[in-house]
Parts: sequence; structure tokens; C-alpha cells
Amino acid sequence: MNETDNHRAVSLKLFVIPVLLWGYIISSVLAVSFWGRAYQKIIETLDLSPNQGWAFIVFWNGLLAGIGLLQCVWYLITLRKRQPLSRSHHIACLLCVASVCLCAKVAVMEGFSKHKQVADAVADLIGNEQEKVFGAAQVVDGRYSNFLVGICVLMPKGWYLGSLNSIERGKYSGAQAAFGRNTQRAEEMSAAQPGVYPLLVSHKYPPDYGGYNPSLFVSAYAKQAVSASGAGTTLEAYANTFTNVRDPYHARSNPVKERFGGATAFHIHIEGRFAAATIQQQVYVLETGEYYIVMVGSYRDESGWDGIVESISTLTVRDGSTAK
Repeated sequence: MNETDNHRAVSLKLFVIPVLLWGYIISSVLAVSFWGRAYQKIIETLDLSPNQGWAFIVFWNGLLAGIGLLQCVWYLITLRKRQPLSRSHHIACLLCVASVCLCAKVAVMEGFSKHKQVADAVADLIGNEQEKVFGAAQVVDGRYSNFLVGICVLMPKGWYLGSLNSIERGKYSGAQAAFGRNTQRAEEMSAAQPGVYPLLVSHKYPPDYGGYNPSLFVSAYAKQAVSASGAGTTLEAYANTFTNVRDPYHARSNPVKERFGGATAFHIHIEGRFAAATIQQQVYVLETGEYYIVMVGSYRDESGWDGIVESISTLTVRDGSTAK
């Protein structure tokens, strides 16, 4: 290979990174839905929470900027030393500088606008109270028990158990469905609150199922935090707060006192009226020693409800108190 061929090969290599970066940038503008699906697939594969998903976007764009940074630094050093460069060198390096600036801008702006979510993602990695409570559970032969909260329930037979991050993603998706493009309100609705601990989510179909997926969702609410929020100091007062729902959710009934599975509870029927479908939610609110337990069965027709009601009937609690 002669000197001209070597020079041409070096010039072509200098265009590799700019072409990759500009390919990503242009496709992000022209194929927004493609990258949206790609990000969602990565988030589900890595089992990231919504907060970690925002952090991933910041990290990804920062990583792309970092890939081209070395070439930018080399270019600036070469200019400083006044070394001769061909026209192709200048073009490749200037393209690289521009693409690095754009990727860095996206990372910085996304990190700034979502700084709270990114900070929460870091806290998630370190570990928090939610993970402690969620991790206090065990599942043996399809029976879920959490010694810290004090409940035991048989999961719907053949249903799929979700992770803590899948619960958080489901909450965020539900908030998006309720509030559409109002992302701020959706994030406020799905954000973790002090004293609120997701315990269990079980779906009838696998996570990648395309249609509506009936679910059983169980959460614990610390009584102290509930009282401090002004939601009442009794189980009945707290149960009444579940009737204060906003469109597209509508309370079909006031709290009805029931007893099942060895515990006294209040039952509220809520209906979610969305454009694509109407979703039924049967909400059961009961209490253990330090927590209010909320069980939400969501379904569209009786085929989903059968497994949920069978599971709820097996619930037992430790130190269950009589509803006041």
C-alpha cells in the first residue's frame, strides 16, 4: 500500500465516528417512534425503573458524546500545534465536534430537566426503604408472604410475578394513560411517596403481551404517613379517600365493609373509562399492625376477575385489626 492509499485509509477512519453519531442524531429526529420503542425495549430488558430509564437516556447521550470526544481533542491539539491537515481531516473533525456538542446538549438538558428523577435513580441503585420492604417477601409454591408487613396471599394460579421496577413502570404507564401528554402530572401521580411501599404485582399474561393484561397489585401504606397526609386516622376514613378519584377514573361505590380471608376490609369499586377500553378495579383496603394494605384487582372482563377474586380470598394478615 503506497502513501496515498494510507492517507486515504486514515481519512476514511476519521469519518467513522462522525457518521455513526450523525446517523443517530438524524434518526432520532426522523424516527422518533423507532427510538421510543428501542428505549422501551432496553428499559424492559434491563428491568429499569422509570427514574433509571431517564438516567439511561442521559447516560446514553453522554456516552455517545464521549465516544467522539477523543477525536475532538485530537483535532484541537493538532490545530494548536499548527500541524497541516487535509480538507477531509477538517471536515471529518468539524462534523465530529458538531455531533458531540449536540449529544452533550441533549444529555445536559435532559439531566437538568429530569434532575430529580436522575437523583432518585442514583438513590435506587444505592438502596432505599421501598427496596427493603419489597425485599422482605418470599414466594414459595405460589404463596407470597412478607414478614415485615405481615401479609400472606396465594398468587393467582399461572400468573406472572413482576419486579419492583416493573411495578414502577406500570404506575408510570397508568399515569400516562390517565393524563396523556401532561408528563408533569403523570410523573407526580406515579412518583414514590414517603411511607408507600409496593409489595406485589401479578399479571395474567407475560410482560410482553400486546393486549390488556389483568393484574393484582398489592401495596402497603404506613399508618403514620397516612395520618400525617391528612387522609384520616381510621381504616374507614382512609378507605373513603379512594372514592376521591379524577377522570377518567370514577368511583362506582362507596366503601363497603366486608370480611374475607380472616381480615376485615373495605371494598370500593372503581371504573377507568379510557378511549380504548373500560377497566374495572376492585379495591380492598385493610390493615395490619403498622400498615394499611391496599389490594387492587384490575380487569376488563370476568376472565380476568376470576383469578383475582380467588387469590384475594386466600389473604391472611398478622395482627389484623378490626375496622373502625
